Amino acid sequence: MIDTVAFSTNDFRVEDEHKLDIEPARIHGSERVEGWNHVLFRNGCGEHRGRKAMHNDEVCNVTLTADKHAWGHTPRCTVQFSAPKVQRGGNFMTADADTTRLAIERVERHLASVGIRTNARNAGLSRLDPSKRFETVESVPCYRSMFEMIHFKRTNRSDIGSTMTLYNTRFELQFYDKILEMRNRKESVSGLPSNVMTAEMRFLKHQKITETFGFDTVDDLLENFEHVGTVYRKVMSNKVFKAKPSDIQLMTVDGYQRELERFRDSGARYWFKEWNYASNLQRGVEDYPALIQAVKNMDLARFVRDRMVNELREGWLDARLNRIERPSTRSMGEIYNEIKTKVLA
Repeated sequence: MIDTVAFSTNDFRVEDEHKLDIEPARIHGSERVEGWNHVLFRNGCGEHRGRKAMHNDEVCNVTLTADKHAWGHTPRCTVQFSAPKVQRGGNFMTADADTTRLAIERVERHLASVGIRTNARNAGLSRLDPSKRFETVESVPCYRSMFEMIHFKRTNRSDIGSTMTLYNTRFELQFYDKILEMRNRKESVSGLPSNVMTAEMRFLKHQKITETFGFDTVDDLLENFEHVGTVYRKVMSNKVFKAKPSDIQLMTVDGYQRELERFRDSGARYWFKEWNYASNLQRGVEDYPALIQAVKNMDLARFVRDRMVNELREGWLDARLNRIERPSTRSMGEIYNEIKTKVLA
């Protein structure tokens, strides 16, 4: 259920022998004034200043900064890691309660080897990513139109390809192709299903985690891990899957019908060909059954409707033959219901 976790604490100690790299403060302009040059930590070797100190490896990413919200800019240590990667070596499967606990214990031991002593369970949570992976009937790109219909308008392009995202500064909700992500990161996908979608939430601030889950520390997460799944399903239901499949199907038919009627009412002699070109039918129609139903609902002569249906069928079949990502034979309502059922299971 969990992928990425981050915790942050002011209660830590850096040994004299450590593996941290210190980034010096920047010099601003000709006045040679140092900016943000605060104490990062103190040990037997003295006081260590700079912009930040870091150590990144395959287990976790560690960052030491001066907490600008604390009195006197108290040094703060933030540690971020993927719980399944730490414990299993990969994150195709998410981490359950036991895996998360073992991963945190391993991270704490690893921090000691880096030269940082702290109690991870007492640290405050600064990031939490509940996540679910599931196999899909269609290839993942075939679901893009469905997400656009339920108002996932913002699309991020990254090393995992196009990602449908709903987000603000404290929270992100993403659906993306897990197999494509692994291939782009040069990870082995041998033996894995070809169509796997990730439905992931990213809570990026301590305050948002506390408001949503009631968790303050890492210990709260470990002691109430089953609450993560409950909140995950509740947020998904309220923010993404509010509509019924029948409502989605009705929206699809109505949308196609309004679009066709707009071209018909333009007065153009060959309005249907113009619509065909504008919609680029050769790339495939996302919901062929809904489009056919929209045509049948229009106030047209019967022979005109029949001709349009035949042209649509020919164009759709051509698209099925020529496209790598072929259009689905299922309605948008059926596609929506598949994802909704699997995410909320």
